[in-house]
Parts: sequence; structure tokens; C-alpha cells
Amino acid sequence: MTTATAERILVAVLAGLLPPGFRERQRAEWSADLADLRSAGPAVRCRYLMAAAWTLPTLRRAVRRSRATSLPFLSPRRLRAGLGRPGTPGIVALATLVSLLAGLFGAAYATRAGWEYATPLPVGTQAQMLGRTVFPGLTVRGGNDAPFWNPSGEQAEFGAVRFVVDPADTRPVTTTTAAIRDRLAATGWRAVRNPDVGMPGFASSAQTAVLKMARDGLVVTYDGGDDFTVARAVPPWMGWVAASGALVGGLIGWALTGWAGRRADVGSAGGQLAAMVAWPTVVVMLVQLLGGLLGRPGGQTWHDMFYLHLLYIVEGPPKWTGAVALVAVVIVAVQARLSRRPGQYPPPGRPGPLPAA
Repeated sequence: MTTATAERILVAVLAGLLPPGFRERQRAEWSADLADLRSAGPAVRCRYLMAAAWTLPTLRRAVRRSRATSLPFLSPRRLRAGLGRPGTPGIVALATLVSLLAGLFGAAYATRAGWEYATPLPVGTQAQMLGRTVFPGLTVRGGNDAPFWNPSGEQAEFGAVRFVVDPADTRPVTTTTAAIRDRLAATGWRAVRNPDVGMPGFASSAQTAVLKMARDGLVVTYDGGDDFTVARAVPPWMGWVAASGALVGGLIGWALTGWAGRRADVGSAGGQLAAMVAWPTVVVMLVQLLGGLLGRPGGQTWHDMFYLHLLYIVEGPPKWTGAVALVAVVIVAVQARLSRRPGQYPPPGRPGPLPAA
């Protein structure tokens, strides 16, 4: 077998590994290049064919990606191509899950920032007037603002302040819940209906003794004794803040998945390691965070519970998910850097300059 025959066979084999419709064009290009290199000697032509074989996987991906751009916008093949993995069906599922998780975190961080602009808690004269309204004739003191996430790690709060009768005041607390409700109503506060009213067992539960009154973005809660709390109500504009944060977070999650898909070579150790980190983290966190929205604590509306859950995402243990995401991104970035060192192999498409003899 002559050298020319062996070269033609090798070119045919390499072209056969390319997607249909592109094989003949690339085969003609390789054959023309080999003809131009006829006078350079067999060693140069051999290095050329080795370079062509080395760039073949990248060329296949480039061809599939270019073909996918002519498909309908939301077709699976075009979505996979946009994510850098035309031949990997699972990339769309991963990008969807990552976008959903990133959307939850985007909504959580956006609402956390939004709470900074919610109605401030009563202080100074306003706090003194409220204390005299609830416990007239007694000395009432207010505590510091409660953290959005308390140290015990049990429940997130919107930010609240507790008012209690001064222990130095020895006069007894003789007021009743009904009297407190009437005095607050006289100053513009309105009663908040308990969401559990009508539920089985509500009439015999402790929730029947809880009084909630709302006014100007604040909620007073009194359940007996010598203290009460004032908390922020969810502002009416918070829904827009959450939706905007979810949209931005989802787009970032999709773009980040595409960035990783385009830089982590198919089958590479870095790509497989990043997938091993990303898949379980995303699935477990989605199950945990979305599962937390399935149950409503007693005395809370679904509306309030949703925003409490968003605060839990930001201030509670789920916030460490960002560290796991950073690990996956670093793995992909390092793998991409190592696999694309200058001079390691020619760029995608037609084989680049021949290595030095």
C-alpha cells in the first residue's frame, strides 16, 4: 500500500466520523491541503493528519452547534447547542434545574434587600404611645429589633420588636384581650383574621386566644400575659421584588450552565467532576427548599409563609449552596484553562499551523 493510498483511507475514516452533510466538504478540504503539502514530505503530511484527528471532536461540536441555530428557538437540539452540548440531552434538564434553584435564591436575596425599605418598627414616641394603648397605666419597655434569622436557627423573622411591662412596675396586668382589641381599633388598627379559623380543632386550640391587629405595614400580636410583639407586614410591592429577583437569578443560572457546558470538554475529568458536584446539590436543594413550601405553620397565611421561607434561604443554612456552586465553577474553569493552553492543539475548525519539525 502506497503512502498516498494510506492518506486517502485515513482522510475517508476521519470524514466518516463527521456529521452527514459536512463530510464531503471537509474531506475535499483535507485532500486539497494534503495535495498542497505533497512536496513537503510524508512526515509533514503525517503531522497534518494527526492535527486533523486531534481537532475532530471540536469540529464535530462546532458543526452540530451551527446546524442547531437554524432550528426553532425552543427546540431541544437548539437549546442543547446554546448550552454548548449539542449531543448531551441531560444538559437541558440540568440547566432548567439550576435556573429554578438560582431563581429561588434570586427572589430570596431580592426580598431580603427589599425588607430594608419596609415600614420601620416603632421607636421613641410612637413606641411609647403603642405601649400605653395596649397596657394603659403601666410602664412598658421595648426590646431591640429581632434579627431576620435568630441564633437558634428555628425560624426566620421579618424583623420584630417585643414590648414587655417593666418588671419594676409592681402593678398587676388587669387588661383583657377584648379590651386591647377595642383600644387598638379605636386608634386605627384593624383585626387580622386567623387563617386557621374553620379548620378542625381550631376552637380548642391556643390560636383562639391570639390577637393580631394591623396598621400602616405593622402587625401587633398579643397572646396573653404582660408582653406583645410588633412585626413588619409584607409590603404590597414585595411580590414585584421577588419576581424580578427570580427572573434575574434564573437567567444567571441558565447562562452559568451554558458557560460551563461550553468550556468543559465532553467526557473530560473536569466536566465529570463538576457534574458530580452539581447534580446532587441542585436536586437535593430543590427538594428541600420546594418541599418547605408544602406545609403551612399554624396561624400563618401562605403569603407570609412564602416570604418567611425566602428569608430562610438567605439567612439559614441554604445560603452555603453558593459555596458548592463556586466549587463547580472553579473545577470547570481550571479544566478549561488546562485543556486550552496555547499551542496544545489547534483551534476549532480547520486544523491550524503544523507543529514544528
